[in-house]
Amino acid sequence: MDVRMAGRLNFGDQPISSFCSERYSVKSLIAAVLLWMTVSVCQADILIEVESRLLPYTSTGLVDIYASSSNDNVQSFGLKLQISGGSVDGSLTFVDPQTYDSQSHPDYIFSGNTDPSGWGSTVGVDFLTLTLGDFTLDGTDYNLTGRKLLARVQVQHTTADPGQTVDDVYTISVVDDGSTFFSDVAINFANFTSSAGNLTVITPEPSTVGLLAVCGVGLFWRLRRSGHSRHVVK
Repeated sequence: MDVRMAGRLNFGDQPISSFCSERYSVKSLIAAVLLWMTVSVCQADILIEVESRLLPYTSTGLVDIYASSSNDNVQSFGLKLQISGGSVDGSLTFVDPQTYDSQSHPDYIFSGNTDPSGWGSTVGVDFLTLTLGDFTLDGTDYNLTGRKLLARVQVQHTTADPGQTVDDVYTISVVDDGSTFFSDVAINFANFTSSAGNLTVITPEPSTVGLLAVCGVGLFWRLRRSGHSRHVVK
């Protein structure tokens, strides 16, 4: 083993190089390095990803939040999200109440081991924060390896001037204030990192705009004919 590397590794509160100076055998040194490597792998951070998406103005949409790890046990989790950005011409908020059933999604982290009463979500008074969480039904750990759905949340865009909000960008990020956590049965909390998602406001598809226009014209002519008929009767 490179002595320079040994000087940079710690075992407990002591550098591994001090183990060598205290006449530890080569086997002990190798065992210490292997244990250090094992602990490092087991303590890999969980990554929380908020997916980016496009949202037509004045519409409601779904945003997926995923958790991924190489090896972490999870029995319960909490998640707090926050919306920021946009412009003064429009607003993006969390729908209250949240009605989408994340537990029924096949990629849900606790799929097949959930209790509907265990799921809970709370929207903040300003509708810009959302706190939610869940736990396994049987109380056992779920071994998180790979990428699993944590939640599918509902957001809504509102504006009085749609044309001014096109290309507005909102950010949905994870709040690390103690409300976001991952815990196993023994109440060991896993480290986590997060990446925010961007939601960009766009113009609705032409087909949707066309349908609204046709409906508007039809309603206009109907009201006009109705008014003309009343005029003739008089």
